[in-house]
Amino acid sequence: MLVAQGIVTKLQDKEDSGKVSDAELQEARCRSDVVTYSVMAEAQHFHQHRITDFRGYVQTYLNAQIEFHRMVCYVFFVILSLV
Repeated sequence: MLVAQGIVTKLQDKEDSGKVSDAELQEARCRSDVVTYSVMAEAQHFHQHRITDFRGYVQTYLNAQIEFHRMVCYVFFVILSLV
């Protein structure tokens, strides 16, 4: 992710100037990796739920449409039998 890359780049700049040690830079990379993977996992989780919810909404909508058209056909058959 760009945020984590930005942090690591800033730390590398500080390392080059001697303000941060290799160990601190490695620790920052490790923490940024954890944050990056956590955010990616959350995004994937919400995406899966969104797909599942959308599928359910569409299924409910289509079933209601089928029921409506069945009722319209039934009314037409009743009217046809009265003629």
